[in-house]
Amino acid sequence: MKTKIILSVCLLCLAACQFNNGQEHNPDQNPGLLIKAQIPQRTKAAFAGSTDSLALEDADKVMVLSYWGNEFIDIDSGHFSVRPEWGTAIALLFLDSAYHYIGHLSTQGLNLLPLGNLSEGENTIIDLSMLRLEGRTVIPGYDPFGNEIQLSEPELQALQSLGEYYNAIAYNMDADRDGQPDCLSGKGLMMSTIVVYPKCGRFGHNDRLPEIAPDSNCVNYTLQLSSGPDLQFSDNNISFHGPEGEPYDDMQLNYIIEEGETLFNAYVGRPKVQNPGGACQGDVSLPFKKGVYTLKLDGREYKLIYANDNFYSVLVLPVPTIVTSGDTLKMIKLDYQLIDGSKIEPSSMLNMLYVQIKDNNGNHDIQHDFGTGWSDWLTTRTGFDSINPRDVMVFDNIEFISVWYDDILGNHYSMIWRNVGVPNQAGMQKI
Repeated sequence: MKTKIILSVCLLCLAACQFNNGQEHNPDQNPGLLIKAQIPQRTKAAFAGSTDSLALEDADKVMVLSYWGNEFIDIDSGHFSVRPEWGTAIALLFLDSAYHYIGHLSTQGLNLLPLGNLSEGENTIIDLSMLRLEGRTVIPGYDPFGNEIQLSEPELQALQSLGEYYNAIAYNMDADRDGQPDCLSGKGLMMSTIVVYPKCGRFGHNDRLPEIAPDSNCVNYTLQLSSGPDLQFSDNNISFHGPEGEPYDDMQLNYIIEEGETLFNAYVGRPKVQNPGGACQGDVSLPFKKGVYTLKLDGREYKLIYANDNFYSVLVLPVPTIVTSGDTLKMIKLDYQLIDGSKIEPSSMLNMLYVQIKDNNGNHDIQHDFGTGWSDWLTTRTGFDSINPRDVMVFDNIEFISVWYDDILGNHYSMIWRNVGVPNQAGMQKI
């Protein structure tokens, strides 16, 4: 498909756009996964007050937000059910008949339900039972964590640190501040982060252990803004600034509109020039503070809260080890840990993953044999443990491995592992 590129979009953004848009959401693929619950029903004598005093009994719809977007589920006689995508995470927001926000589901300090590592896989049924409202928090009568939803303590603690990230959802769903969810008019906005670690360490090889040494000084950060199909602008009339109170003066915006489409992806970076021969081997893009940012399209403002500045606590390191027979690549094994070294189950925190290898002939997407065919992607269905490559590659020609993944929140990561040793330094790990 021909792409119209305004300004100079970096290769990172192009790769991330293709990475995210290359998969299609198919809820009918997982008919067995079911989440259901009920809410109290209002008695005849009771009545709804102002929007400032809405009760859970006033809820008419559930807004389901996930990596794949959002949908509205009607509440029928106090009952509702959701069939989400296996391997992602969902947030449940409760709205009245006029789409006013009432509250959001929360349990164990999480404002989301991670649906990757489930007791019965794609056939899991979760009954949250009777819900109740405390402030803006909707608490389930039955807690699925440790039961249907399998999370280790390190995984739970990591996800708990992102409380503000999902608290921002209620604010961002009405970015134009007209009192209605923007997605109702096809003008929704989704904000995510692209994080690239160009220096993670050295990948393993057969009996040689990986050397894990992510260099936090060389990380690249990009904000990605993805629009609904009816959110449009003309003649480059797009700008982005913030955060309120302490705005940056170094942000640069690029955007892509696919030919024949009306939706757009915008990318915002804070580039910092580095010595090409320095430690980072090129320029870096600086991180973003949490706060309120403003996207302006044709003069109209859209307010968005960015609250993903604590991503480091949930950063998953997919650590590759190459297995060879002679000098031929036979398998890529993957182990997973948090930045503090805690081992994790990848399906609890990842949505999808793929691997590229750079050798003296260029970059190669590594297709995986999953038994009934080939795929560029590892998912909850294929498992995240290893890749059996389709193509023959010579080990001595490999320069580095790039492991790309999307987490269950929709953020994008690239971890680059090189075929050279890491100088001795504090914090280096071997597994």
